[in-house]
Amino acid sequence: MKFFYSPETRLADTFPQIKEATAYLAEKVLGPKRGDTVSAEWTRVLTPREETHDRLTLRDELGEVFADFPPLDLDSAPLARFRVAHLWGDLIQVHLDNLDAQRWRRRFESDDTNGEAA
Repeated sequence: MKFFYSPETRLADTFPQIKEATAYLAEKVLGPKRGDTVSAEWTRVLTPREETHDRLTLRDELGEVFADFPPLDLDSAPLARFRVAHLWGDLIQVHLDNLDAQRWRRRFESDDTNGEAA
């Protein structure tokens, strides 16, 4: 798995928890087979309420998803692990949506071809 930390993330008080959440993602959620195709990037973002959160973005060749982690979510290892795993599920959903869209396109293209031949 390729992972990146912004300079602001590396300086954050939450960096040890971020590294722990990343290790969990790489070792327990993705594993060695999927890890080569997915990248994870941690950045710091400012919310509309002007609170600083840590953003995890997961991306691969088919899409990307992100989630913002307030400090309290990262302070709770079980909650951080749950949220990281849930984010992986979101990326899988992007894959399924893309697959579904491809199937529908093929179906409509097939229907168009059948209609023209008649």
